[in-house]
Amino acid sequence: PTNNTSVIYNTSKKLLDEIWNGVPIRLIGIRLDNLDNNGNYQYSLFEDTKDIKNNEVIDTVMDKLKNKYGSKIINKASLLSKSKRM
Repeated sequence: PTNNTSVIYNTSKKLLDEIWNGVPIRLIGIRLDNLDNNGNYQYSLFEDTKDIKNNEVIDTVMDKLKNKYGSKIINKASLLSKSKRM
């Protein structure tokens, strides 16, 4: 289980790559329910726990900003289209 934005995004991309046959897609939706931040996480021996903790802090700050100022106030640069980056 996770509530980490990066993990959810990367897993979603991996699933799409596995099933997409190249036919154009109009819309893809991802639904997440009952996300929980109870602090329980089983670390792998091969993971860098520092990166995991940093991502949790970043997600928490982004969530607080979105709750205070609205969902369009901040986005990760990797989620922006190329036209919006320039």
